[in-house]
Amino acid sequence: MKLEDSDQHSTRGLIGLSILALPVLMTIVVVISYAVLFSLGWTGRSGTEQMTVSFTTCPAARAVLESRLADMGYTFDVVVRDDGVSYTFDGPTDPAVRASLPQDLARPGHFEVSGGGAPLASGAEITEASVRVDAMMVPTTLGHLTPEASARVSKWVRDNPRGSLDFYLDGERIGGQTNPAVTTGEFEIAPPIDDPMERLRATAGFAVLIDHPPLPCPVVPAGG
Repeated sequence: MKLEDSDQHSTRGLIGLSILALPVLMTIVVVISYAVLFSLGWTGRSGTEQMTVSFTTCPAARAVLESRLADMGYTFDVVVRDDGVSYTFDGPTDPAVRASLPQDLARPGHFEVSGGGAPLASGAEITEASVRVDAMMVPTTLGHLTPEASARVSKWVRDNPRGSLDFYLDGERIGGQTNPAVTTGEFEIAPPIDDPMERLRATAGFAVLIDHPPLPCPVVPAGG
């Protein structure tokens, strides 16, 4: 069937609008997929089950612990004790995730960006940390630097084009990024983990820890 000129223009317009809308649709799909994966990463594959985690710690640690729990998506009830605090919430059912959660929450959270063995930025100079998911649904931890830290890191990157940044959490190297891949004002942590669910948990966990100040005092899980 031959289209009239007006019909041809209308069809071309619809095709053009569809092409323009593709990036928006892809963004929505990626955001939804990330939300589902993030939820699975913390809760495991089989839903949730109530759990209680208890810590021996100082009162000042509560704010950090509760911020971390909230970032993980948990709504919790609090019981304050003389020697610490307990939280009850609908937690993961995966035994490995369930067992590691108290230790994850109790990590001190001291973060450092290093270049050539020298510190370039500390956790106090991170303005935001989150999880980035690429088109292949591979997650990494994305961090944003203060202007002062960004200038310091950028200068080192320019002066050392063949070098790389190293990222440390509580003294443990958790990843690196080659200098040519560094974008001004941010860094990206890609842990060397092949298992998709474990990688998601690691990148999400790094984001939660880096996005908040370190614990102000030791936190010991019950039985830890």
